[in-house]
Amino acid sequence: MSAVAGARFPFWILRMTLLRYMFLQILWAYFSQAEEPCTVDVTEMQSRGIELSEKSKGKQYIPHGDFVEFKCKVGYAHPAVWSASDFTVQCYSSNVSYPQCYKEICPVLDLENGRIYYSYWRKFREGATTSYSCKRDYSPENEQDRITCTKNGWSPTPRCIPESKKYLCFID
Repeated sequence: MSAVAGARFPFWILRMTLLRYMFLQILWAYFSQAEEPCTVDVTEMQSRGIELSEKSKGKQYIPHGDFVEFKCKVGYAHPAVWSASDFTVQCYSSNVSYPQCYKEICPVLDLENGRIYYSYWRKFREGATTSYSCKRDYSPENEQDRITCTKNGWSPTPRCIPESKKYLCFID
């Protein structure tokens, strides 16, 4: 064996040390830029008529980039234009965009001699409008087939009256 072979420098130790150093630098760079988690604000949820869904129950902190699911509280409904996916929200830079649910005011009605057209959710909040139609030989009272949900219920009250009563004339 030559003298040069016995005096070799263990480069593999240097290489492993450098790789370990680079790995730690990459980890530090990644985690030092991490965003703050989102905090679920109970007061904000109450003011918007929402609560955490069964899947998200118990979550108080949501890591940046993770999702949280909300649902309307009992007695509240979401606007008909929203889909269910609007209740899944992503935490971004410690901010949560809370969905809005509205207090249900107008009940589902069973219209005698007619039919009310309800949205898929069959729940209405103040300001919502819908229409109704009457069975054959009946027509909407006052020729008005649109109703609006108000704080006092449906206005005007939907009614289907017989066609014969619509044109009653009294002759003296």
